Amino acid sequence: MEFDYYRPKSVEEAVGLLGNEEVRGAPLAYGSDLLVGAKHGTRQPEAVVDLTAIDELTGVREEE
Repeated sequence: MEFDYYRPKSVEEAVGLLGNEEVRGAPLAYGSDLLVGAKHGTRQPEAVVDLTAIDELTGVREEE
């Protein structure tokens, strides 16, 4: 299986890639089922948008 790979550094860049109909990307995060689905043939994205390099998405915190 072949696909384009993107690794945005910001939320804005990721949103732009995921919302772009020409890219047709699927998000990839740490616990994503994307790779499992691709391995079993149930998901075949044209592009993968790797979200792991975006600092704002690397944890959960409580805010008041």
